[in-house]
Order: sequence, then structure tokens, then C-alpha cells
Amino acid sequence: MVDLLVFIILFISAVISSIFSSGDAYLIGRWGGGIFYPFLHKDRENALKNLKRFTGIEDRRIVLSNFKNIMGNIMLKLHIIVKKEKVKIVGEEHLKSLKFNSNGFFIVSLHYGLWEIIPLVLEDMGINTVVVFASSPYKLTERLVMHIRKRSKAKFVPASMNIFGLLKFVREGKALGLMLDQHRSTRFLNIPFLNGRLKIPEAPFYIASKREISILPVFSYIEQGKAILRISAPILPGSDVVLRLQSVFQKYLSMKMENFVWAYSGLSD
Repeated sequence: MVDLLVFIILFISAVISSIFSSGDAYLIGRWGGGIFYPFLHKDRENALKNLKRFTGIEDRRIVLSNFKNIMGNIMLKLHIIVKKEKVKIVGEEHLKSLKFNSNGFFIVSLHYGLWEIIPLVLEDMGINTVVVFASSPYKLTERLVMHIRKRSKAKFVPASMNIFGLLKFVREGKALGLMLDQHRSTRFLNIPFLNGRLKIPEAPFYIASKREISILPVFSYIEQGKAILRISAPILPGSDVVLRLQSVFQKYLSMKMENFVWAYSGLSD
């Protein structure tokens, strides 16, 4: 029943986002987020708990704004993916510095803003991209999501693939995309994050150090009505990964906390 409901909502959202302009799609999504907010008790409590844990703030108005932003971002992501609209790129020089190196590299991000459009934009820039995704328990919905993702030329592989299989893509000179707050790991790095700590999987960074693989943090979000892909300076082999990630997380996530998916249950593990 839940699978069918989510499928219907996502399908309707995809249709609506393709009909309206990007600005209207975003506003319609925010309006829908406000409507769903009262019915998502567990997610509201997760979000409030995470917000208090990481920021010291206990404010349901920020949680409501977060839910509106989530739905607004979903509608805008669908609009951009379906229409294949251009996105403003900031920090393209960082990507080029790795693109023209024959070695592959890791691209890392969080569930922040318009994360689903990242592989679409990278592929349009000529970056062969492989994205690791966590399988959804909702099979019908996942089929629709994967169909939408195929608007990009990027390859999507399940998180169940072992690390040696993933490293094969890097050795082929491809960019391997990882969402650091969605994982099934048992060993973590603890990143100081605002007033709390964020657990991210240790394995990619251990391997990056051993195999001398560069790490490129990226974020995508809406700012002043425009969709932006912001590429940070690469974390090169031998760098202090924890310190660098702390710096980039705090810089971008603290600008607009409502863009971060506080309701994501993995944050409260």
C-alpha cells in the first residue's frame, strides 16, 4: 500500500514538473510539502531529533521548512531531469583538474538539495559517472525512479556491490559517486558537523588513501531561483580527509539548513 502511494505521488510529481516552469514546479512542491507535513509523524520526529542533535536548535518551524524544501527540491529535480535543463556550475575548474587525469576519482555528496541531478550534469560535462545507490524497499517506486534516472547516461549500481567491483570503475578512469549519509557500513569516520557529529563510511576513504584516489565533494541546490552544482576543491591523496570534509560540510550545509534532509533516518543511527 505504501509502495503504491509513493509511486502515485512520484508519478504525479513527474507529470506536474514537466508541465510547469522550473520556478512554478518548485513552488508547487513546497506547497505539497506543507500539506504532507502533518501526516508524517515519524519523519517529523526524526527531523526534530536530528536538528537538535546537530545544531542545538529545537524549532519545528525549521522542520516544516525542511519538509517544504524536500518536496520543492524533488519537483525541481524532476523538472530538470525530464526537461534536461542547464544547471549553473560553480568550481568547474576543480572537476577539469581531475577529468584530464587518466585516473578515476570519487565524487561524494550528501542528501542536500538537488542531489539526484548531479550524475545528469556530470555526464553532460563529459564525465563518465557511476553512482552507488541504496535499493528501496518499495519495488514499484524504485522501478519508476530508475526509469527517471536513465535520462542520464550515468551507470547506477547497487550498494550491495563489493568494493573491488566498485574499484574496477575507478581503474577505468570513471567518477564513482557516493552518498555519504546513506550506507550500510559497520566502520565509520566521525565528522564534526555543526554542533554534533556525522557518521560516514570509512571504507571509501581508507581505499582512497591506499590507492591514491582523489575525492571531489559536490553539492547541488537552488539559489536565487537558479539550480547550481557547486564543486569543491578535490581532497588529494595524503590530505586530512576528516578535516577537509568537516570544512566543506559546515560551509555549505550551514548556509541553508532546511536544504538538508533532516528526516533521513540514517542520521539518527
